[in-house]
Amino acid sequence: MQAWNSLIGLQFENLVLNNITGLLALMGLSNTPILNAGPHYQTQTKAHKSCQIDLMLRSKETLYVFEVKFRKKINVSVAEELTEKLSRLKLPRSISVRSGLIYQGELDASLVNTDRIDFLIPFEQLLKKL
Repeated sequence: MQAWNSLIGLQFENLVLNNITGLLALMGLSNTPILNAGPHYQTQTKAHKSCQIDLMLRSKETLYVFEVKFRKKINVSVAEELTEKLSRLKLPRSISVRSGLIYQGELDASLVNTDRIDFLIPFEQLLKKL
């Protein structure tokens, strides 16, 4: 069953990645030029640890880092995981970072009121933008 969950998760990530235009509209960034969009993997070096980002969008001045989750119940550990990944990223000093969660499932109430995630986007909203 674990392999099934992983497979569904990867397919869900692909759905999100193939609908970046709708995501940008939901974020209010339809007219913002996006320089790069896609998953990101940072390899470990002596200077910084490795991390895997489900979706990273980069504009001229801002980096948007997203976790993409397809789970029955999504708890606060997602915010902790995202915070850890952000701490590992090697970033230019001149760029600001915003975080987000694109999800399908029941969101824990503590995540709704957290200030650790800038964008909480239910997949249903993304589907409406298609």
